Amino acid sequence: MEYLTVASQALLTSVFGWAAVSKVRTFASFRQSLRQMVPGRYVGVVAAAIVTAESGCALAVPVSAVVGLMACLGVLIVFCLGIGVLLVRGVSASCACFGAGGAPLGRKHLVRNGLLAGIALSGLVTNIDTAGELQMAGVLTAVFAGLIGAALLVSFDDLAELFMPSTAR
Repeated sequence: MEYLTVASQALLTSVFGWAAVSKVRTFASFRQSLRQMVPGRYVGVVAAAIVTAESGCALAVPVSAVVGLMACLGVLIVFCLGIGVLLVRGVSASCACFGAGGAPLGRKHLVRNGLLAGIALSGLVTNIDTAGELQMAGVLTAVFAGLIGAALLVSFDDLAELFMPSTAR
């Protein structure tokens, strides 16, 4: 079970790291996407806070599983609440979650963030102090699985589009 924690750490470090780096690379576009969601005078502060939170999670997870996974879980809960509020209010905004050109916010973003929160929670639950040593092959396999999962979740918008009914053109 401790390998699930390792896989969770690899996945969440990758996802949060990718999100933070892509937002920094396209910071002007990211700020612009927030203008539809946040009052104008708070856009800069919110953009910086999101990048800081995501960077902090990406850095904390490999250092301390408990602290990092709890931070990820907290950030993901805040993201889910924010998206939920926007959806209830009927705000139509694009998600620049992983850089410019994101899909409009919708239920699929709640699903993705819910999956990520579940992964963080499962990593926390399985982070039981065991007397056994982790085997290198198991760690490498868990990290690889986490990286594959991260790639799938970063591409979630595109994958969801493949399986969702298309609208008339």
